[in-house]
Amino acid sequence: MEPNNQIMSFKKLFKVLAYSVCFTAFTAFVTGCSKDNAIPAANTVSFKDVSVSSAQEIPANSSTATGVLNVDYDKNTKSLKYTITYSGLTPTAMHFHKGAVGVAGGVEKEIVGPYSSGMTGTITLSAAQETDLLANNWYLNIHTTANSAGEIRGQVVPNTTVVFANISLSGKQEVPSNTSTTTGVFNGLYDKSTKKVTYSVSVTGATPSAMHLHNAKVGKNGDVIVELVGTSGTTTALTAAQETELLAGNFYFNAHTAAFANGEIRGQIVSDNMVVFSNILSGANEAPTANNSTATGTVYALYNKFTKALAYVVTYSNLTPTAMHFHKGAVGVAGGVEIEIPAPYSSGMSGSVTLTAAQETDLLTQLWYVNVHSANFAGGEVRAQLVK
Repeated sequence: MEPNNQIMSFKKLFKVLAYSVCFTAFTAFVTGCSKDNAIPAANTVSFKDVSVSSAQEIPANSSTATGVLNVDYDKNTKSLKYTITYSGLTPTAMHFHKGAVGVAGGVEKEIVGPYSSGMTGTITLSAAQETDLLANNWYLNIHTTANSAGEIRGQVVPNTTVVFANISLSGKQEVPSNTSTTTGVFNGLYDKSTKKVTYSVSVTGATPSAMHLHNAKVGKNGDVIVELVGTSGTTTALTAAQETELLAGNFYFNAHTAAFANGEIRGQIVSDNMVVFSNILSGANEAPTANNSTATGTVYALYNKFTKALAYVVTYSNLTPTAMHFHKGAVGVAGGVEIEIPAPYSSGMSGSVTLTAAQETDLLTQLWYVNVHSANFAGGEVRAQLVK
């Protein structure tokens, strides 16, 4: 080969090689398929608008303080960035704890002050901590002087998961209500992607013969939807219609026993934006003076913090009501009328009223009661405090 032709061939070969290298690099940049040159894809898990409330504390408390947690976790760097907003309290400490919903666990990471609503920060997790976080086993706890063990808490879960924490189980919520001293607590997580509820139940004072999730509003009885086998587990998948009912607060847990075949203790399955109240109506509760009326009954109520709607059911026997009201007043105190419950009256009647902000505060601090008046007891024959 002539020298000039050889030089030209080397030039052509160099161009081909250069083009090949450039094309390979470009392909790696665009597709990320080259092991050496690929740019790793973002690997971030977000936990948005996590509710932080007193309802999730162990045990729950009556604080009306609220908070919201937002988290972005980078699996590549194990870096967790958080934003915390809150109102109604002055924090003395904040921590991320390890614990399933309904379980009090140890501190994993301290959130260092000074504290202010809207505060942000970053912490780095270990591999074990990452595993717990992604398994929904981390929660934020905000401590105060009044509640040193924690005033408000929020389970760190994704938007596809709904938290049902500290659902109180009692005979008062049964329809008809009973005076059983058996108590219990239901905790659960609902996964919208799998349509399943992962749950744990504790019952004190009786041995259940059967446990179910039923479909009905507060104060009403409904059909069995899911049988629960054991005190912890995961349900079968719900239908789309059943999911709608669950998320509207229209599912309840029922524990049956030999003594109470139709149900000894019950609890409405609600998230912490809803609050359940139930209590027995009695003349002994009247104030300032109790009476000896043989009339009795039960008030059931569900309050939605988002809509400010208080839905109620009132049952009674051995009286003919002339009026019914929601009053403001502590236990043993006669207070003024807040909202009238309109006629016609019948046992099992239901309705809904909308509250103001001030009325909501009084309700949530258990300063509301229902009074049923009659011709014989114009000041009130039977009364029940709205308690959780």
